[in-house]
Amino acid sequence: MKTSHTLSIIFSTLIFILIPSLSIKLQAQISLREEVDAYTKNLPFHMEQLQIPSFPQKYFDITKYGAVGNGVTKNTKAIQAAIDECANAGGGYVIVPSGLWSTGPIELRSNVNLHLEKGALIVFSADHNDYPLIKNPSKSGYINQFPILANKLENVAITGDGLINGNGQTWRPVKKSKMNPSQWKELLNKGGALNKKQDMWWPSKQAADAEEFLAQKSVKDLTIEDYQKIKDYFRPHLALFVNCKNILLDGPTFENSANMNIYIHKSRNIIVRDVKIFNEWWAQNADGIDLSASQNALIYKCTVNTGDDGICMKSDKIDKKSNEPALKNIVIRDCVVLHAHGGFVLGSNTFGGMKNIFVQNCTFNFTDVGLRFKSGNDKGGLVEDIYIQDIYMKDIADEAISFDLFYVDSGAPKTTDQKDATRIPTFKNIKMNNVNCDGAAQAFLIKSLTPECVSNIEISNSVFIADKGIESSEASNITFKNVIVKSLTSPLISLNNSFGFTFDNFSCGSTVDLFIKLNGEKTKNITLINTKTDCAKIPFEFGEGVSKEVVNIK
Repeated sequence: MKTSHTLSIIFSTLIFILIPSLSIKLQAQISLREEVDAYTKNLPFHMEQLQIPSFPQKYFDITKYGAVGNGVTKNTKAIQAAIDECANAGGGYVIVPSGLWSTGPIELRSNVNLHLEKGALIVFSADHNDYPLIKNPSKSGYINQFPILANKLENVAITGDGLINGNGQTWRPVKKSKMNPSQWKELLNKGGALNKKQDMWWPSKQAADAEEFLAQKSVKDLTIEDYQKIKDYFRPHLALFVNCKNILLDGPTFENSANMNIYIHKSRNIIVRDVKIFNEWWAQNADGIDLSASQNALIYKCTVNTGDDGICMKSDKIDKKSNEPALKNIVIRDCVVLHAHGGFVLGSNTFGGMKNIFVQNCTFNFTDVGLRFKSGNDKGGLVEDIYIQDIYMKDIADEAISFDLFYVDSGAPKTTDQKDATRIPTFKNIKMNNVNCDGAAQAFLIKSLTPECVSNIEISNSVFIADKGIESSEASNITFKNVIVKSLTSPLISLNNSFGFTFDNFSCGSTVDLFIKLNGEKTKNITLINTKTDCAKIPFEFGEGVSKEVVNIK
């Protein structure tokens, strides 16, 4: 008995000496549980507890399947074999050790954690022949196979400190307007081809000719043979998760994507933690992290630098019989967005509806827009109950806060044919508190279709330093409470066909010529509470048809 007991102790000790990662991973799982719960408590809406994917303590090193990390050997079959065997064994960890791992596209499996150790760099193939056309799992038609695809999976993860490079420069177009003359000349010297207008460069003639081809033929009528003719045009997202449940992305860097970096569609129970996104600022359509028609998600401690929207919410209609919003219960906290079209973005697709989104303690630096709400009368749905607080911005190229309901995609040529004018965008019941911006072209802008399309918006305890102040067209019931706007130009506030605006303890941070300019027959019920206009030489300017009685001073 004594000998048996001694051997048991020795064996247990050896287990933790030889496999130290076992206890470390278990401890990490406990810590992540506590962290996720802390980030999702005390929300302004009810949200069910997020499930953290868990995996058996089984390890499948890709080198055991023939992978060679020399940057030359193509490891597609070896990596996929490790993933498949891991799944067949009931799940576990597929280990990518340090090294330069060239590969074609791979498919994840349920109960598999693709773990990239520090020093691991996965580089997806630049040979487009490695990406066969497949049925698009998120839309109709075909698409080149995604570098990373997770389709109809449960309990799936990508973790670790490694990097994933999509070789996107072999796919992406480049706008001439985003290059100086010497950069444009250097790009043309690399080969490729220009579109018919000569204002956009494509890496291949096949892709450049696609715009004209698609102008003559409806996308919905394309055959697979048609897709093959313009194959290079259909750029895949770097990582697509569609129809999945229990997703964990924790730690990796995603860079140089052909299209969007991380696109999560029609999925639920999602945790995105400490993910880094790096693309060139001119990278076309390279959204950082996109959630589409998904529910119950936490995105936190992430850093994004990219050429399109930073952290973006989209919402397609996935159930035509249901009035429930397709995207809801989303928490975004402690994130940093550098170059991007928008720091936090809602839209442009909103016709599936959005509800219950909480954004807190995020920093935007050098983005085009800080908080960006965008849609159009062919893309719109109801977006409501959005809560944003503790946002810090610096050197925003355009607006700190923008509502644009005339948004039209201006990127690569379109592949959609129809517009549905019944899809009217509506943004309402949005609260923003402690939003601070040091440097922007404009503090606040609304371009709405009707006053009912943007309504019940509250901005409180905030400071904006910008070239221009507040401008609104066709909006209603907007409140600025304890807000300072320092503008270099006049008027400080311009309202057109807007009503129910309240300025409570509102002040300008500098002297301006004109405080408020009022235009439009719909403009009425403008209330100033504890708000002085003596910072302006002229307090009010009333346009034709606007009575002085529309302003109520308390």
